[in-house]
Amino acid sequence: LGLERGAAGPSIAAAVVLRRGLALATAWAVSKGVRFLNYRVFFRVTEVILLFSAAGLLVGGVSGLVAMDVLPALVGTLWNTSAILDSGSRAGSIVAALTGYRSQPSLILVLAYAAFWAITLMLLKRPAARPAGSARAAA
Repeated sequence: LGLERGAAGPSIAAAVVLRRGLALATAWAVSKGVRFLNYRVFFRVTEVILLFSAAGLLVGGVSGLVAMDVLPALVGTLWNTSAILDSGSRAGSIVAALTGYRSQPSLILVLAYAAFWAITLMLLKRPAARPAGSARAAA
């Protein structure tokens, strides 16, 4: 940790000062840039990124359960898109981690992915519930 005897004290102090300076610079940049930020677009983009990340986590979990023989694969490989984008390649592994992409998915993976998006889209399409206090205030 750099706390043992003989560790360079000034380098730790310099690192602390540098980190605080970078934090202040980042806060300043965010405060200046927030005027140009469209919150609706920002939150829509982050919502999509988080949903694809959640789908990727689900597919990773289902893949792990299939590998441990807890869940059946149902059908081994439905299709093979390795020629287009192999999930074992560098680009494919990034896409796979972010979205749950598999170049050779089993039926259980496709069903889990489809169920996730069907439930998610259904929940996103339903009307927003009004807070309990707003119904009394309107009356």
